[in-house]
Amino acid sequence: MPDTNTQARQLTEYFSRLFNKFQFLKTDMAPPEYEFNFRELRVIMYIGPNDSRIMREIAEALGIPVSTATGIVDRMVDKYLVERVHDEADRRIVKVQLTKKGREVYRWDFDEHMSIVRRLLHTLNREDQRTFVLLMKKIIENASGQMNNAETGKQEI
Repeated sequence: MPDTNTQARQLTEYFSRLFNKFQFLKTDMAPPEYEFNFRELRVIMYIGPNDSRIMREIAEALGIPVSTATGIVDRMVDKYLVERVHDEADRRIVKVQLTKKGREVYRWDFDEHMSIVRRLLHTLNREDQRTFVLLMKKIIENASGQMNNAETGKQEI
């Protein structure tokens, strides 16, 4: 059985190849009426499942400074992909939410990802599909703890 380093290299290569397939989707398959770049699409996909997000949440999700997130959102407002809305309870809080056009881009991207994932899952039998989904869930659940420890220099045992 391969050691952990060998398996880590293999997984890194596999994730990279899979990521590149999803990148291809974003750059070459978007309908021409949707004008956005990869960072803007990440903002759309982060806001999409929610009503809105505040700028700090967007910056944290993208791993960028708030000032950079503000610039991205400014350009997205100019493209009518998002709009800024003041919180009704506290007018100092400004939320970013998708416009109709932004929701269309979200739906398009979500549908494209679902199509790809369905095709990937169809290559596996039902039992392998269940195993794959459970393993991905386990990886995601553990990933945030590993990432937080890496940022603080702690090592989880």
